Amino acid sequence: MSVIIYKVNYLKSQQTIQNQVATHLKKMPLSELIDSFKKKNQIELAIELIEIGLPIWENYNSENRIEYTDSVVGMYHKINNNLIEKSIK
Repeated sequence: MSVIIYKVNYLKSQQTIQNQVATHLKKMPLSELIDSFKKKNQIELAIELIEIGLPIWENYNSENRIEYTDSVVGMYHKINNNLIEKSIK
C-alpha cells in the first residue's frame, strides 16, 4: 500500500493537483482517485504495480501450487504457473 501512496503522491505533483487530491485522498475511494488521473498516468501506475507484483507472484508461485476442487461437479483444477505472465504479454 505504501508503494501505491508513493506513486499517487508522484502523480499528484505531475498533474499539479496536489492540494485537491490531498484534501480528497482521505475521503475518496482509491478507484475514484485513480480514475481522476490522466490516462497516461493511469497506465504508468499500472505498469509500475505490475513490475512490483509480478516478482511477488513468481516467488509465491515457485514455492506453492494453486489448485482447487470445483464444488459443483467435483473436478480438480490446477492454475498454470505462468498464467499472469501470459496474460500480461
